[in-house]
Amino acid sequence: MENIKKLYVLLSISLLCLFLLACSSTRQRVPFEPSITDRTAAVIDIAETERSKIDLPPETSATTQPQYYEVVATAASAATTTKKPAVTEAPKEYFTVKFVDTDGYTSISVQTVVEGGSAIPPTMPEKRGDLIFRGWDKDYTNIRRGTIVKAIYQKEWLTVRFFDADATLLKTEQVRYGESATPPEVKDKSGYLFDGWNALFNDVTEDLDVYATYYTVPVRKYVTLPNVYELCEVAENTEELPLAAYYRKLYENVLTVGNEDYAGNILYGNFSDTLSIEGFNFTTFEGMLMLKGFGAETDADVALRLTVSVDGKQMFQAELTRSGAYKSFAVDLTDAKTLTIKLEPIVDNFIYYQDAVFIGGLVNAVLYEN
Repeated sequence: MENIKKLYVLLSISLLCLFLLACSSTRQRVPFEPSITDRTAAVIDIAETERSKIDLPPETSATTQPQYYEVVATAASAATTTKKPAVTEAPKEYFTVKFVDTDGYTSISVQTVVEGGSAIPPTMPEKRGDLIFRGWDKDYTNIRRGTIVKAIYQKEWLTVRFFDADATLLKTEQVRYGESATPPEVKDKSGYLFDGWNALFNDVTEDLDVYATYYTVPVRKYVTLPNVYELCEVAENTEELPLAAYYRKLYENVLTVGNEDYAGNILYGNFSDTLSIEGFNFTTFEGMLMLKGFGAETDADVALRLTVSVDGKQMFQAELTRSGAYKSFAVDLTDAKTLTIKLEPIVDNFIYYQDAVFIGGLVNAVLYEN
């Protein structure tokens, strides 16, 4: 019995040695020598598995809503797809549009309109007696809120009345609907200047009363030229006229030209004076050069010439050569220091050295203050 056990052990050891010898022979290493000309032998094919595939649903037709898919894959599960909902716009509001008659109350049509949409106006009678349908008073397109739209009926001919500022009726005119009225001519009033009308009268759509408006003539302080000579220091004969030709006088009688009477503010003669006006705050020198006529009959060429200079710079010059002529002037005196006035009667192109032969000169000449 003991011998059988030993024999069994020896047999087992022998079989184990044979097994180990066979394994070592199969695991013998063989050196790897890659081929340079055939690199495809080094490519390893990757076996296709179920997790490397993603099955997508079949394509939809062009007329159906597009579908959106999201690939979801985790380490523990195979790749799957989930469907996203289609993008939709925010819901729009609805508003009520009510069409009413000319009284603003009687309902003609009530409509529910989607936001940004347009209402459909009801059909109205073209005429109601002497009134004609003119449309609706509000826009009923692109609705963004509840709206009440009123029908408009108007006469074909409308009355436009023009009044003066004191309510004096100046003109009444019948105007066709949508056309313009023609205003009457309005003149300035004493102390007031016409400033237009208080309402528009083009595209008339209703009976209209229009009133004239005026504004007050600005009141400015002024000093007449003769009084300026009393206020300011005067350097006489600054143009070095011959003493025989230099004289300055005030015309004391009333001088009538046209429908205007002038008195007390008329200078005439042959003179050239410079007035020191610095510090008096004068803004303008205004007046008129006038030639009423000739003091004596003459066949000579005659002229009356005025030259005005400010701080040595000539600002105005005019020459009158016929009876009844006049010329207005306005010279800026802002920040001026001196004002030079030269009046020269001319006979045959020379300054006249004797008594004045002209009726005329500087008329209503004044210096305005701020």
